[in-house]
Amino acid sequence: RILLSYLNGLSDLVFKGLHTENAQNLARTKENQWNELRIIRAIQQGVKPYYQPSGRTTRVFGMGDSILGLSKDVRHALTGDVWAEMDLKNAQFAIYASEFDIPEINDFLKAGGESWKYLAEKMDVELTPINKHWLKRSLYGTGLGASQHEGLKKNGDVRESIEKQLKNLPGGTLGKWFAIPFVRLLWDKRQ
Repeated sequence: RILLSYLNGLSDLVFKGLHTENAQNLARTKENQWNELRIIRAIQQGVKPYYQPSGRTTRVFGMGDSILGLSKDVRHALTGDVWAEMDLKNAQFAIYASEFDIPEINDFLKAGGESWKYLAEKMDVELTPINKHWLKRSLYGTGLGASQHEGLKKNGDVRESIEKQLKNLPGGTLGKWFAIPFVRLLWDKRQ
């Protein structure tokens, strides 16, 4: 609730002075230019992002047309070098490393390791968007003790839930998953 209040309470002034002409020129080169240009027009009219809770998780999502709906390169053309961009690709590993005090994962991340690439390599699968989806679901089950839609479970049920996710990966098995050193560390720490 604090995050939602903060984000939804940001002043409209934060979104003034954006480089709309640069963004429009780039958007016109896109296959989905109609959508990109529609969002840019909404931003020009003063539409700032508003967020809502996801319902079953602690995540928040943007509502309606806003800067959040632009492709990354158009969004960057719009904001120029004024706004900082952040990539949360290792956030889940970092959260688990902190929450469960796993220094090995912290060291891995500090050395520039990439969590999803690491998991894909250990599971011997290509890091495609669909494989990444199943890796995420398996990692969430391992770290949180639940699948995203099923709520908290007992350990035996959690293993079954993770196994269901892994079956969507080529050659994905519980044995292979729990043989991954960081997965095993996380599982042991959350017990």
